[in-house]
Amino acid sequence: MHFLEQNRKAAHAVTVFIAPRMEIPNGYGIEFAIKKFSLEVSMAILVTITDDSMLSRKNIRKALPPELDAEITEACNGQEALAAVYGGKAELLFLDLQMPIMDGFEVLAELQKREHNTVVIVISADIQPKAVERVLALGALRFLQKPLNQQQLHQVLLEVGLL
Repeated sequence: MHFLEQNRKAAHAVTVFIAPRMEIPNGYGIEFAIKKFSLEVSMAILVTITDDSMLSRKNIRKALPPELDAEITEACNGQEALAAVYGGKAELLFLDLQMPIMDGFEVLAELQKREHNTVVIVISADIQPKAVERVLALGALRFLQKPLNQQQLHQVLLEVGLL
């Protein structure tokens, strides 16, 4: 079980107490009855999709499984991705490597410098073994190849405890 899944499950169970007013039939006062029930709270996972290509961002969005309750933010470059992470908008970060302004390698290196709880999955056409090794060494949890395979994405999300 991945740490993100553990944290999210802890926040899902909520106990609610309700104390409705009830009149006692003989009119001597008011009695309160306490009812207890549990309520499941749906908490959307905060996802940031980072790619300079609008088409790639759209494809990643479409590939997300319907059972992933996600609140999605999009970023066009690494600076926007970091702003999303540090702004609390990225529990899950999908990250391209080749982008203007700040590339994915730079984002990963910057994330190593500061504490965060973001799961990073790199999605890139750059499948050279050295690139894959480098992103994993920089803290990415997984590397997926473009074009994105929907079944592969689903399997990765299962493996990291997000489904």
